[in-house]
Amino acid sequence: IWQINAQLCQSFVEHMSHQRDACLSECRDYQRAAQEKQREIDVLNLKLRHAEKQSNALANASLAELTDQLGQSDVRMQMLSASIELKDSEMQALCRELARKGMETEDYLGQVRIIQERLRDSEKIIDQLRISLGICQSDKDSVEKE
Repeated sequence: IWQINAQLCQSFVEHMSHQRDACLSECRDYQRAAQEKQREIDVLNLKLRHAEKQSNALANASLAELTDQLGQSDVRMQMLSASIELKDSEMQALCRELARKGMETEDYLGQVRIIQERLRDSEKIIDQLRISLGICQSDKDSVEKE
């Protein structure tokens, strides 16, 4: 009986170890995905800053030009406004994309936390099984001595 219990405990420990390894692998996958999403967010942030610089440069240049050419500014101002609106639309699209990527990253991080909790639970079970295995081994040794 003790041999069967020991074998069952050993099998269960091996099973739980495989589960733990699978959880660790899944956790690493989610961490990689979260890092990838963070890289995408960083790229979008760079694009957003670039668009802001372009928009600011365009607005500053436009203001100086409009000041110098006030008499003919009506037609030019309409063209520049359209350009600014286009840049603003691009910035808004980038902001929406950035917010979406941020939410995706939060989702991945939530999944990583869940997997980490599962991993801690599995490690607790494995520790308990190792203790049980030690007790079974001790019982076995006692029986063998008798």
